[in-house]
Amino acid sequence: MDWLLIVLMFIAAIAGFIVMGRLQKFTNAIDEEQIKSQEASVLIIGETPVAYKTMSFCKEADIAYDSTQSIGDIKHFQSYRFIFILSSDDVNNLLVIKLLNEYYSDCTIFTICNDKTNTSFFSNTCYLIYNDNEEEILLIIKQMLNGVVKNDKQKT
Repeated sequence: MDWLLIVLMFIAAIAGFIVMGRLQKFTNAIDEEQIKSQEASVLIIGETPVAYKTMSFCKEADIAYDSTQSIGDIKHFQSYRFIFILSSDDVNNLLVIKLLNEYYSDCTIFTICNDKTNTSFFSNTCYLIYNDNEEEILLIIKQMLNGVVKNDKQKT
């Protein structure tokens, strides 16, 4: 009877080590995913050509970024240096700005205004970019992001 208890305890200990090992692999995978996502310094919101070109520039400049089309997909544990709200809908941009200003108060938020008559609604909300020329908008964004690249290179 004593041998049976010893064998059962030995089997329980081995099973415990196996379960703990698998649990450790699972938690390590989650930690690595969170670390990778926390490296992003730019959040790009929108499905416009300007948004896609901004993502492309981030890739070329090796700037870590997250992108989303919906505010519900934003990782709330994440901190960003810059947030670009590049939707083609000014009402959507205003709503997103109001929500993000509360949560990301230490972040610089930029948006585009698609209709010049709406610029007054954007006052005192964030850095506003209004321009009819898409290339000029992209130039402004690139200049902002080049500052990120220069600052990162100076730190290393």
